[in-house]
Amino acid sequence: RLIDDTSQWRSTRCPRRSGKSFGFTSLALWFGEKFPGSRILIVSLTLKSTKENYWTGAPGGLFAQNYRYGLNLNFNQTDNVWFHANGSRGRLAGAETRADIEYFRGAAAEADIIIVDECKSFAPALLTELITKVIKPGLITRVGCLIMGGTPGNIPEGPFYEATESRNCVKVKLKNGDVVDRPTCVPYSGKPLPKTDGRWSLHTWTMEENTAMPHQWAEALNILATDYRGNEDHPVWRREYLGEWVTNSDELVYAFSKQKHTGTVTWFPEPTKDNPTGLPDGRWNLIMGLDFGYEDDCAIVVSAWNENLQELREVYCW
Repeated sequence: RLIDDTSQWRSTRCPRRSGKSFGFTSLALWFGEKFPGSRILIVSLTLKSTKENYWTGAPGGLFAQNYRYGLNLNFNQTDNVWFHANGSRGRLAGAETRADIEYFRGAAAEADIIIVDECKSFAPALLTELITKVIKPGLITRVGCLIMGGTPGNIPEGPFYEATESRNCVKVKLKNGDVVDRPTCVPYSGKPLPKTDGRWSLHTWTMEENTAMPHQWAEALNILATDYRGNEDHPVWRREYLGEWVTNSDELVYAFSKQKHTGTVTWFPEPTKDNPTGLPDGRWNLIMGLDFGYEDDCAIVVSAWNENLQELREVYCW
């Protein structure tokens, strides 16, 4: 369904060991063979991780599928580029820093199809910059398409979450009769969608549907029974084995959401002339942190802590 889909913006949300990298490799090679002279780019957070999933040694990667299907591809090990006999070519890359992203501003982003994998590994701001400032403008030249994919993280925010949150989806039929979810970024009319309507076409599946490795699901069910005591609602089970967006406050540095209802994690200072901080009586130590922004604004935060009360309170922020 991912290959048959003709939407310009496609997203996938699935757990690890579900065959996603194999599917992305198949899509990239099918595209290169189907459309002579096409340009393909596969990006992960780091070039190392991209090569581990798609280059030599990857069981469903480019080299393995080239051998399996007799595609007669040529590989440039230095530049991480492959070439099809019909003139198509593909490249692997990483985008860990803004310097890496700047590299894509040139011809690299002028592609017919760009696949961004392991999207949860990107900081939301970095992924936003990569997509909005570099990839989408680069795709304009060749009217290319973008595919985002990965396993959900534990913080539901950013462009990957927005492109894969199924609660905001409607069902759309493909030409072959299959049905996919499409997030409703614009009102849905039920008519055939234009290629650039700005919406993401979502494809999602679980480890159970990886028919090439059926033993994995049996082992996963054993883990469910032992590690999670059969609790199918456990956040880690749902996220890592079913590919669902689930937030688990226990995994955060401060379990704010978990304690919010108790009233112990919220405080509103009421400063007076005699007590400018608004802190209750006691021996309080003040500290001011400054974050000098480069692209974002500068920030100042004043906090106070009391060793006797074992409390930390935010006093002022700007």
